[in-house]
Amino acid sequence: MLSDNTILISNGDGIMNLAEFYNAIESDYNEIKRNLMSDEIIEELVLEFLKDNSFNSLKNAFEAGDIDSAFLGAHTLKGVSASLGFKSLAVPVSAITEKLRNKKMPSSEEMEQIERQYNKVINSINEYK
Repeated sequence: MLSDNTILISNGDGIMNLAEFYNAIESDYNEIKRNLMSDEIIEELVLEFLKDNSFNSLKNAFEAGDIDSAFLGAHTLKGVSASLGFKSLAVPVSAITEKLRNKKMPSSEEMEQIERQYNKVINSINEYK
C-alpha cells in the first residue's frame, strides 16, 4: 500500500504525487482527499476520467444545436469533474448546465472556456500518467 500521497503519475523523468497533480490543474488535493480518503481510489478515478465521454457528448450536441443532449453531457461532466475536485472545469460546466436546464444554449465563448479547462485537465493527466 502506498502512503503519503506518493501514488502516481510518472512523467518519465520522475514521479509527481497526487497533490502536485491537483496543484497543476488548480484544484485542491486536500479537499478531494477528505472526500475520497484513499490515494489509490483518487488515482484510479483520475485515470478513468480519460475514458469519460461526457465532454465529447456536450461538444457534439452544442455543435448540433441539441439542447437536451447538451444538457445531459454538461450535467454528467459537471458531476464527474466536481466529484474528482476538478474545480476549474466543474465551475464553468455548472454554469452552462443551468443555462441548458433553462433551455438556453451556452455561448461559443463559454464552450471555449470549458474546452480549455477540459484540455488542461486531460493534458495534465496524460503528461504525468
